[in-house]
Amino acid sequence: MERIKVYTARRIRTMDPGRPTATAIAIAEGRIVSVGTLASMQPWLRRVAHDIDDQFKGDVLLPGFIDPHTHLRMSGTYMGLHYVGPITSHGPDGPVDGLPSREAVLGRLRELVDE
Repeated sequence: MERIKVYTARRIRTMDPGRPTATAIAIAEGRIVSVGTLASMQPWLRRVAHDIDDQFKGDVLLPGFIDPHTHLRMSGTYMGLHYVGPITSHGPDGPVDGLPSREAVLGRLRELVDE
């Protein structure tokens, strides 16, 4: 890696229970290489040329998440319905397994009708 770009922020939500928040994130070649503080990144920053970008210093970042838009009202409505999609999803009580075939979907629908 030739150069690292470090973004600082008021807070970075990492989704890592061992380090749930940070204040800096280092990116190289389109990938996250370190998350923590500027002090914790010094081993990287001493070895690799870098730029520090403070454009997000007052913001909260969620690295790795790409959410082009949300439909909160629709999402709230869907949470009260039974999920019968092909991939694992999340419901109000936790993960809901996806149904791999047409037959599985029809079987689940029959179960729901019977309930």
